[in-house]
Amino acid sequence: MPYLWSHLQNSFEERFEIAQDEDRCKELLVELTRELTEIGSLITKTNKAYTNNNEEIIKIETILEKKRGEVKLRDIIETEGKRELKKVFDENINNLKDEIFEISYQNNQFKLNTIENKERKKDITNFYQECI
Repeated sequence: MPYLWSHLQNSFEERFEIAQDEDRCKELLVELTRELTEIGSLITKTNKAYTNNNEEIIKIETILEKKRGEVKLRDIIETEGKRELKKVFDENINNLKDEIFEISYQNNQFKLNTIENKERKKDITNFYQECI
């Protein structure tokens, strides 16, 4: 009988331990399931935030590209405007240089004529004085 009693006692203890282990496993399963749900929820929130961030990045990049295009167009217009203005100034400067040259040439001709006229007058006057 001691064997039977010992066997029953071990069996009861083992069963009790198994039952306790089973309860622990159930508790662990419940806890792990809860953690899994929390992690799944966190993953969903993170994915949503990531998606929202990507959408914002796309919007910002679109705006930047548009602004870059506007800046490029503005720069081109500004550069062409400066070139055209420089061209107009260069033409005006060349025209003014031509006018200055023409006026200077006319002035020099006038001076030469004046000098030649004085010389001629002097020659004529000398000639007639000699004759008289």
